[in-house]
Amino acid sequence: MNIALTGVVLFLFLLPGLIFRRFYYSEEFSKESFSESYFEVFYTTFLPSLVLYTAWVVLVEATTKYGIDFALLGKLLVAKDDAVDAFANAETYFFQVLGFHITLYCFAGLAGYLTKKTVRYSKLDRKLKLFRYRNYWHYLITGELFDFRRTATKFSRNRVEDIELVFVDVLVHTEEGSVIYDGLLLDYELSHDGELESLHLTQVVRRYLREDPGKKRKESNYYKIPGHLFVVPFSKVINVNFTYYALEDLGDGRFKPVSID
Repeated sequence: MNIALTGVVLFLFLLPGLIFRRFYYSEEFSKESFSESYFEVFYTTFLPSLVLYTAWVVLVEATTKYGIDFALLGKLLVAKDDAVDAFANAETYFFQVLGFHITLYCFAGLAGYLTKKTVRYSKLDRKLKLFRYRNYWHYLITGELFDFRRTATKFSRNRVEDIELVFVDVLVHTEEGSVIYDGLLLDYELSHDGELESLHLTQVVRRYLREDPGKKRKESNYYKIPGHLFVVPFSKVINVNFTYYALEDLGDGRFKPVSID
C-alpha cells in the first residue's frame, strides 16, 4: 500500500466535508468551524463528504458520459504494481477529473451555506438543540434565546425579530474599585475557544459602584466617555445586564427606542 498516495486520496475525499463545514460555520459562527477535537472534526467531515461525493457522482453519471471507475480507484489506493492503469486513466482524463473536483468543491461550499441559511431561516437552531450552534453569546446578545424551549418568553407587543438595539450595563473590576459602564452594544469578539473576549460599546457613560444612586438616578455620578468605540475586555467583567429595544417610527424620519415588551 502506498501510504503517501492513500493520504492524498483521503484528503481529497474529506475536502468537500471540510469546505461544507467552513461555509456552514460562517460569519457569527465561524469560530466553531475547527474548534472541536480532531476526532470530532473527522467524523463530522466524513459523513458530509460521503453524501456530497455520492450525490455528485450520481449527478455526473446521469448528465454526462463519464463515470467513476471504482476498480481503478481501488488499485490506485492499495496495489502499487497494478496501479499503472489507474495512473494512465487519470492522466488521460486529467481535465475531466479536475473539473469534477472543482465543481464538487463549489457544490460543497454552496450546500454548506444554503444549509446554514435554511437552519437559521426556519429557526431550527432555536427550536431544536440538535441544530443549535455553540456560540451561545450570539443567542444571548441578539435575544434569540427567548425562542429557546427552556427560556421561551412571550412578549405582548413585540417579537424577537423586532430587537434592533441592545443596551448593556457592564460591571467591571478595576484597581480603583468596581465601575459600571452603560452603553449601546455594537459588537463583540470571541476567543479561539469560542468564549467571549470583549464587548464593543458606543455612547458610553460610567460611574463607580460605590456611587450607586439606587432608585434615584443622579446625573452627577455619571461621566460621559468621549470617543466612537469603547472596548471592554471580558476578563475584567463581573457581570452584564442586557436591555433590548425596538425602534418605533415617529413618522418624520426619526425613530424612538422602545423597550421590548
